[in-house]
Amino acid sequence: MTKRSPAKSSQFSTNVNNLGMVLIDLGELAEAKECSIEPLMIDENVYGPVHPSGSRDVNNLGMVLKELGELQGAESTWSGPKIDEQVYGGPSQCGH
Repeated sequence: MTKRSPAKSSQFSTNVNNLGMVLIDLGELAEAKECSIEPLMIDENVYGPVHPSGSRDVNNLGMVLKELGELQGAESTWSGPKIDEQVYGGPSQCGH
């Protein structure tokens, strides 16, 4: 994967995130992980730590980590439901 200059747009973040999901399907897990971390950093910088885009990013990173067998890292991404709870209110339905 080629290096990209850091972009600060939510559209760029969405595009990289989507690429990461395609890479998971293709079994390119190391590159998928890279494409899952970058949108998280961009969206946290653009929106702050509590935003639905961040929840999506954290969830996608967790999926990649699970596929890589990095289960402790995947479990640590359970902040996604907590973000949604802060944004939308009400308790998370996933039991965490």
